[in-house]
Amino acid sequence: MKVDEAVEDIISRGVAELRKNAFGDDADDAKSLSWTREQAWKVLKVLSKAQEVGYYDILVEFPFKGDESALRSMEHAELISIGTKDGRPCTIRPGKPVFRYVFERVVNDKVFQATQELGYNEKQIAEAESKIKTYEQELALLVETMKNENRRWYQFGQSPCRERARYVGDKLVIAERKVEGLERKNNELKRVLAKGG
Repeated sequence: MKVDEAVEDIISRGVAELRKNAFGDDADDAKSLSWTREQAWKVLKVLSKAQEVGYYDILVEFPFKGDESALRSMEHAELISIGTKDGRPCTIRPGKPVFRYVFERVVNDKVFQATQELGYNEKQIAEAESKIKTYEQELALLVETMKNENRRWYQFGQSPCRERARYVGDKLVIAERKVEGLERKNNELKRVLAKGG
């Protein structure tokens, strides 16, 4: 066996092991993991393109939104390694050096990528639609309040209700555009799956 073949064999075995350990064999198996498939997918995608990423860059965004326990569990499972500076976490790296290539291989598998992106996008769509519903409810309340408010108390300035309505309306538009964009991406991903990669 040549060196390249040996490396290829290690990466291939790593891909199979990583898929099982990071995503579970099936939906039931995934429920027993201490992180979600979306969280694993986010980490793999980012680390397939870079040797390390900022800890807080990952932590504050979807799908983690501050859930440090998921990152710590991934570290405990040796999927990632968390580096520290001055006693606090600062970077995330693949758990083993070979994982960089394994992550890259997993992320570049068109069918696996499409299935994971679909799930990832669906979670984002559900979150955005929940926000949209909340924004619509608040706007309805604000409109009703503006109908009934005594206009004299704010004659010399802008109505706080109108300012809030403008702010909530802007957030509603952003959430709507996000849903539309994700649904377009999902349609493209479904075409990829229909072709089989």
